[in-house]
Amino acid sequence: MGLAVAGVVLAAAGATARAQDAKQQDSVLEELIKQQLEDKKRASEQAQKDGAKQGAETPEQRLARAKLLAESEHDYENALALAQKVEQDGKNPSDLRAQALVVASRCLNQIGRTEEARTYLKRAARMNGPAADEAKRLLAGGLADPQLELRIAKAIEQLFGNVGDPILKPSNLASSQNARDLIWVGAPAVPRLAKILADADQLASVTAAACLLGNIGTPEAAVAIREALQRSDPLYRRAVIRGFEAMIPKEEHQKFWEGPVREAALSLLKDRDTGMRESQLVEHQDLATVGELLEMTSDPEDKVRIAAWNALYGRYSGHARDSSGVDAIVPALRRCMKEDHDPVRQAACSLFWTEPIRRDADGRELAFESMLDPVLTGADLVNMPRWMSGYSAANQTFLSRPIPIDLLVRVAQRFEQDAIATANPLPRLSRASHNALAMWISNSSGIPIGSTERYGWPATERATVWTLLRLGYGDSVAAWTLSNATAEDVPTIVENCVEAGHSNLVLNLLPQRIKSLTGEQRESIARSLVRATDASRDGLVPTDKSRVAQLRAWCQALVTVGVPYGDEALIRIVEASVLPGNRVAWDIVSRVTPEVDLRLLPRLVVLDTRPDSSNEASLGRNAALGRLAAAHSTDLPKLLATCYGLGLWSSKVQMHGSDSSRPRGIAWMLTRDLGGDVETAARLREERRAIPAMRKSTAANTAAEWGPTYSAADVRGALEDCARSGGFDFWWDVKTAIDLLPIDGPFDPVATTVLEITTRLVASAPLVNDKEPHQVVGSLLERRAPGWEDLAVANVLDARWKDPILKWLPEVTPGLLDRLASVHDPIGISMRRSIVGRLADQVAPSCGQRRIVGAGDRHAGTLREQRLCRRESDAA
Repeated sequence: MGLAVAGVVLAAAGATARAQDAKQQDSVLEELIKQQLEDKKRASEQAQKDGAKQGAETPEQRLARAKLLAESEHDYENALALAQKVEQDGKNPSDLRAQALVVASRCLNQIGRTEEARTYLKRAARMNGPAADEAKRLLAGGLADPQLELRIAKAIEQLFGNVGDPILKPSNLASSQNARDLIWVGAPAVPRLAKILADADQLASVTAAACLLGNIGTPEAAVAIREALQRSDPLYRRAVIRGFEAMIPKEEHQKFWEGPVREAALSLLKDRDTGMRESQLVEHQDLATVGELLEMTSDPEDKVRIAAWNALYGRYSGHARDSSGVDAIVPALRRCMKEDHDPVRQAACSLFWTEPIRRDADGRELAFESMLDPVLTGADLVNMPRWMSGYSAANQTFLSRPIPIDLLVRVAQRFEQDAIATANPLPRLSRASHNALAMWISNSSGIPIGSTERYGWPATERATVWTLLRLGYGDSVAAWTLSNATAEDVPTIVENCVEAGHSNLVLNLLPQRIKSLTGEQRESIARSLVRATDASRDGLVPTDKSRVAQLRAWCQALVTVGVPYGDEALIRIVEASVLPGNRVAWDIVSRVTPEVDLRLLPRLVVLDTRPDSSNEASLGRNAALGRLAAAHSTDLPKLLATCYGLGLWSSKVQMHGSDSSRPRGIAWMLTRDLGGDVETAARLREERRAIPAMRKSTAANTAAEWGPTYSAADVRGALEDCARSGGFDFWWDVKTAIDLLPIDGPFDPVATTVLEITTRLVASAPLVNDKEPHQVVGSLLERRAPGWEDLAVANVLDARWKDPILKWLPEVTPGLLDRLASVHDPIGISMRRSIVGRLADQVAPSCGQRRIVGAGDRHAGTLREQRLCRRESDAA
């Protein structure tokens, strides 16, 4: 027993010693090989230098350079090209050509072209010399190169010696010099790497070996990979496949992607195990081409098909998306939509989200066909598939042709049915399906048709397009509608938009088409719009901003249409104070064309349009009063006071470079408007400017002449009502009318009534700048209006009235002097002094025969009164 143990120990010791000796010999041999390579490299470099000195490169130098490229730099392709040039030159010696064939065979063997390498060696063996002998030896030894084998063994030992080394991870192998050397060596390294690959106990080494074999990419490497993947151990097979995770980007691993190894790696897609096929698609989908993934969409098992469609979705989405194979995908999608089970179809629908499919015209149309299927789109927001969100952010430049309008209409009708049937409380416009469809309807409507200026669908499809309006897509086809709609289409368009509750298109279309519409068409439009306003008013709460805005929009459209039926509805809305603010009233009152029906004017002019910063409503109200006056409306006198309170503004007439005002307010009852007769107005203006007393009056710039159209009683009532309102504009309009009267008369009964009423009420008029009476006082005094003396006597002692009375007083009367004689305060004394001075002027010779004071009057011609006034004034 002891001897046996001793024998085993001695045997083991002997084996250890032999191993050490072999290792020492390998080390010596490796150093010798390195020295030989260095000597060859120096010799080659020297040969190149000598050749450069002598001129052209010799065949020997070219062959030496080929050896250097192959052995030192592993540039086998260029080395092969140089060796072939030497061999193909028949002028070279037979021995040199044999050497070139041997070098070429070594290069071919390194890049995996072993059969060609053997052919080259056979040709070299038929020649003479040392190279022929070497070729025969290599043929006999199976092309084995001892030096290369040693190098391969050394690199594998260093790389795989520590199975826990992180360098074995596929992502780290590129940083290992040994790994790079093995890849450069190529086919000769495959047998040793295949042994590493077969060791199922070291999975980290298995993964690294698979990665190296994939980068070598020769048929022998593919065979090793395929055999490894045929094992039943799932963990082992997973370790093999993980070796190809580092094969991205493709341009850095061309031998894997272009060679047979990738196909071998994908052999698991044909595995009998459904789970393995699915796992391969889920975890290693990047290894497959689009065609291979498409083939898997017809797998017998649904879960494999789903995995294949998901893999294709990953391929076509994201930042590194692939755009190849779209032409093949769309037919496959179409087959799937028709034949596959619902879970598979729902997975396939995800591709409709991807940009390559959206860019493809057939792909887009198929996506919209899928919208017709409730299973694929769902009936509410929760069930919307993810792909539809991509369509809401679509870009119009994707489209090469419009999506067929009949398809879009069918999809819209299906969504409308869902909106009616669903219990989803969200409004239709917030649904993802509606948003997606709306975007693509809009994009399709803007696609140019050929080289023409037409866009979207042909104009002959108008009737089909109008169906989209009723379904709520008016905003999406607004531009197309504005370009293609005729006058005959407008009533239908408005009716459909009203049904959908969309007003934007109506507001844009009506101003463009209103002039081309017939009366019947406008009436039809008004009926639709009134129906819309009635629906919007029903249960309206002022705080509901959305419905308030909608009602305002329908009212604005009615203002544009301008027919009595619609205008009356608008007036009812304003009178009922349905809407906050006065915008609707302002719109209709300020509308110039078409004019509001005369029968509605009494209700129109009293609508509150304040604030009216632009005065457009005030202009419209005044124009309406002019129409009422022209029609001799009995309502006008009763409305004036209210209208002054709401605001009136007169329009201007351009006459020979300057403006003249048309009548306003009360002036409509008293004057004849000459705004339409510019020549007459201009002539009268020049005549008035020629009269000194009228040159600076308002009459000089008024496009009207005196011509009352109402009775004295009507005028009296209107004047008294308006005077009570106290508006400054009213008194100015009265002055404008009075200034049109001749200063010295004669006056007709209406004029006399105006002068009498105005004189009686003018004291209540607001002061100008709170300093002096209204200028109408001057017009009354100049014309000696009935009661003018009483007006002067009553206000002569008011400091605010003193200067205007002195300015406009036509004569000094005894009553005025008596009033002044009874007052001895400073104001009275000052006023009496001014009046007495005026009296002296009146009796002076320059006054001619005109007597202002009676001959028997105690004040007549007395200069003593002047001196008395002066003394009192001085004493004061």
